Amino acid sequence: MKKEYILWGLCGVGALVAIVALSSKLSKKKEEEYVKEMERETGGAFDRYYKNLPAGPYRDNIVAFANDRALVSNYAQRLHDAMKNAGTDIQAINDVMADLDEQKMQIVYDRFGKRPYWNYLWGMKTSFGKMMSLKEWFKEELDADQYKQVKDKYPKLF
Repeated sequence: MKKEYILWGLCGVGALVAIVALSSKLSKKKEEEYVKEMERETGGAFDRYYKNLPAGPYRDNIVAFANDRALVSNYAQRLHDAMKNAGTDIQAINDVMADLDEQKMQIVYDRFGKRPYWNYLWGMKTSFGKMMSLKEWFKEELDADQYKQVKDKYPKLF
């Protein structure tokens, strides 16, 4: 009698292991298909921004944000506008940063790219613009405390 229970128990455990393995394999295959589809749709940006994020609503939100080119460009332009002339509108920078977590800021940072930075003297441009990234713009335009706030919020970027 005990041998029968042991055999049935082993069969049950074996079936359970097979079910778990099959389920895991199917979900892995589904995730791989999703990754391939997203790489095709986003032209390689998926690998850079979202591939390492866990599947779920957050990753879907980041994908939607990155695919909304007008919105991302708007954020980048608002940052540029806040710093482009003599003086810096720190409130405008803070307003943009209030809407962006680190992943979204990375996307905005990449969209900002390198833009010409002009030196001003008495409100007049003094030389040809030097192409600078958002990080370099922030270093030029923000004082030490303001830059520290940006760096604390986005430690991987700044």
